[in-house]
Amino acid sequence: MGAASATQHGPRHDGGWIPALDNLRAVACLAVVGLHLLWETSRTAATPGERGGWLAASQLLLFAPPLFAFLAGFLCARRHPSDEPAERVWRRRLLALGPPYLAWAALYLLLDAPLFWQLPPGRALGAAALGLVFGPRHLGFLCALFQLYLLYPLLRKAEQRVGLVSLVVGSVLAGGAWLAWAPRLLPLDVSGHYSFHAAVFLAWLPYFAVGIWAAESGVDLGSVVPRPRWMYTLSLALLLLSAASVFGRSVSAMPLDTRIYAGAGRVPVMIACLAALPWLVRFGSLLQSSSLRSLLREVARYSLPIYLAHPLALRVAVWLWPSRWGGWPALVVFTLVTLVGTVWIVRTLLRHPAGVRLLGVRDRGRSRVRVPPSAAPAAPEARLSAGAER
Repeated sequence: MGAASATQHGPRHDGGWIPALDNLRAVACLAVVGLHLLWETSRTAATPGERGGWLAASQLLLFAPPLFAFLAGFLCARRHPSDEPAERVWRRRLLALGPPYLAWAALYLLLDAPLFWQLPPGRALGAAALGLVFGPRHLGFLCALFQLYLLYPLLRKAEQRVGLVSLVVGSVLAGGAWLAWAPRLLPLDVSGHYSFHAAVFLAWLPYFAVGIWAAESGVDLGSVVPRPRWMYTLSLALLLLSAASVFGRSVSAMPLDTRIYAGAGRVPVMIACLAALPWLVRFGSLLQSSSLRSLLREVARYSLPIYLAHPLALRVAVWLWPSRWGGWPALVVFTLVTLVGTVWIVRTLLRHPAGVRLLGVRDRGRSRVRVPPSAAPAAPEARLSAGAER
């Protein structure tokens, strides 16, 4: 708690810029798009083995939603001191995401209208209400994020009572218990292939709590990263085992639904993603010297609009796909149409004030956070704060 206390009560240095956050947000955004592309490509497979191969490949991108949750916890802790009134935290965090979520959730529910028409009126109405509350498909993560923002002031109070390490350990245990039991208890959506468990904050609480720990450690992102090789080995091994499990279930024609491979849907995947976080943070800092940094900065700047809009463009790509010509041609077509369509949707909406609000765009600048005085990096490779790379 010593470092945390220094961060909470020390002087604030507003306006600090951590370029690694831009890189990590961009990597997470692109990985989410990649996940959806692989899942849709798997639907074009002619055999269970081919389908299983695409789903197995998607396992290596499962770090994307956990990385977003980690960044949300980090930014909350850096932007909101522990003594900030809860109402102010909620106003800043929720008002920007609430209206865009409701608008896009309504749109995606309308696109699923053919599925609702096949149900009796009462059941269709209940399914639509569940979809709006838990979030249609990928928007379920935003529902969980709303819950984490609402609980954030309580998490900070719990941290002061039990300590930061205890908060992280308790969050990991709670998240593991939820992932182990909830998918079998919560209902499926109207298509029968997606469990709502990922729309509950417990599925993402471990990563959010680790993000708070990273922010409250009193050092910059680059210095907070441990580099034990066993963590990378553990993460890769667990994800490969997950990929092998998904492939095996596909080949054997066993029941396989999105609960098996979506987000952090299983405890081994949660452990794998937690073990991968230090390496991902390190990777984000290394990307600062990459020639792609300008592109990554733009992706990060519009990560929320991309997240909201890209499934719409992907649905168009799937609708245009004429036949099962094989997975690789489908992946190429889906990727091109999704990228072009997403850029077109975002650029078109950004031309109008209402469209800007629909996309949740507030600050198009870089990731600015509260940088503690002890966060000044000592080595050039760790120059990640206070605009060192400006």
